[in-house]
Amino acid sequence: MTNLRARRYCCSKALLAITFGLGMALAAPAAADSDSVIKVLANDGWTGPAATAIAIGQHICSDIADGVEPKDAAFFYSAAATNLCRH
Repeated sequence: MTNLRARRYCCSKALLAITFGLGMALAAPAAADSDSVIKVLANDGWTGPAATAIAIGQHICSDIADGVEPKDAAFFYSAAATNLCRH
């Protein structure tokens, strides 16, 4: 994977995570299931693999369970995009 391609992949995963996290934090309560997550993402124009979305979503759920506030998603995205995605 080229450096630019790796950066784009990393940043696109981070962007998916922030979009998913903010969407789930701000959305009305709904059933917690994979199909609902994929539907929300697809309605917002995301076309990536469902397995990736579910894996990232489950990671976000773990972060929230560990005390990470959904409102901090932008901070974490920025830090990752700036410091991790360039490597």
